[in-house]
Amino acid sequence: GTKNTMDDLAWLRQSGLEGLILRCHENKVPVIGICGGYQMLGQVLEDPFCVEHGGSMRGMGLLNTKTIFEKSKTRTRICGRAAGIEGVFCEISNMPVEGYEIHMGITKNLGGCQPVTLLEDGRTDGLANEDFTVFGSYLHGLFDQVDFTAALLKRLMDEKGICPGKVMDAYEYEQQQYDKLAHLLSSSLDMKKIYEILEKGV
Repeated sequence: GTKNTMDDLAWLRQSGLEGLILRCHENKVPVIGICGGYQMLGQVLEDPFCVEHGGSMRGMGLLNTKTIFEKSKTRTRICGRAAGIEGVFCEISNMPVEGYEIHMGITKNLGGCQPVTLLEDGRTDGLANEDFTVFGSYLHGLFDQVDFTAALLKRLMDEKGICPGKVMDAYEYEQQQYDKLAHLLSSSLDMKKIYEILEKGV
């Protein structure tokens, strides 16, 4: 994700990371982009209303898509399912998905792209290239679903000869991190004094 797709794409170019991503793609490494990353994967980004900084910009060219930034912002939580997917990501075919959209603009299929996720309101969310080695989606939180993420990784790990082991639930992991933070704070701060301030006021 990104707050400014065009500026961050320019930074990827200047830093050399775009070149690294393109070389990975040439070497058949799967590439996934979420939200702003999805927009960057296309052929062109257009900003007719100066939502970011106006004008148009060449994308990475890994998807045959065009993104047009609009004045209105999409903000919604939504469910759906993965489409019938082939290739390296075939394990996620028809699996349920959910997440939230928060983005400016619409990404259009210029031809040859395959649907990745079909939303409950009838829209197609994500798109993939013809051999499904590159795909993008607007759904933040797509990988928070354990079954979906485990299925996504299974084929990749099989090809590397890696045993997947146990996949931790995203909520469970989040709670563990909060517990660690709480322990760190309580062991580093004068909690007695803090509670005293809270009870009596400053």
